[in-house]
Amino acid sequence: MRTPLEIWLIDHRKVIEHADRLVELLAPDDIQAQIADPAKKDLRDGLVACLQAFVDITETHYRDEETHLLPAIVKYLDRNRPEIKQALGCFAREHDQMYEYSERIKILLPLLQGRGGLSE
Repeated sequence: MRTPLEIWLIDHRKVIEHADRLVELLAPDDIQAQIADPAKKDLRDGLVACLQAFVDITETHYRDEETHLLPAIVKYLDRNRPEIKQALGCFAREHDQMYEYSERIKILLPLLQGRGGLSE
């Protein structure tokens, strides 16, 4: 059985893999035209899979970190040490950013799935 820390590290690696795949999918200069092309369902499906992975990880992984990891850091580490302050600031900014991205992605997903006019 893996520890929570091992699971979180695996999740971070998964996010990086999905981000790399997303960059590949979005690389062509004419990506907007390709996404709107009814014949490019595979491209849209690939984008949906990558984007949904971000949403899924945000809704589980980041909440788990906030519920379990953050309290341990606050309890057992000296929050006045500069490196701990910096790490906690990065933690908060990264999580806020991921929640914002997740909300934007939730708006985009139905469009990519043909439920909002983009691929129709």
